[in-house]
Amino acid sequence: MTEEFNKKLKEKLDDKFGKEYVDNKIVIVGLDDDEEIKERTLPFKCDILDKEPQEVKNIFGGASCTIPPDAVAVYDTIMGMQVMPNPDWEIVRKGIDWFIEHEPEAYMVLLD
Repeated sequence: MTEEFNKKLKEKLDDKFGKEYVDNKIVIVGLDDDEEIKERTLPFKCDILDKEPQEVKNIFGGASCTIPPDAVAVYDTIMGMQVMPNPDWEIVRKGIDWFIEHEPEAYMVLLD
């Protein structure tokens, strides 16, 4: 992202939400063509730890792709849930459906 883009996005965020806006279910993903804020809702509450996109590898086939921080958080939750003694399959399904809608290429590489 360019410095000018970041400045515009920050101005839009400050105008819309003020400086104290925090919501773990809504992720700001940039500006659309009309310079309106694009946001997407996470499928469940999860912590977004990364600040930059990360390369993630498919644990079975080894293929990889780079995904944004919110997608990393959803992916980590899906994968972590699958190794739990009593996984909540509803969370896994919500995460997979979210990937299909918001990150279809990454879904095909990482989860299909």
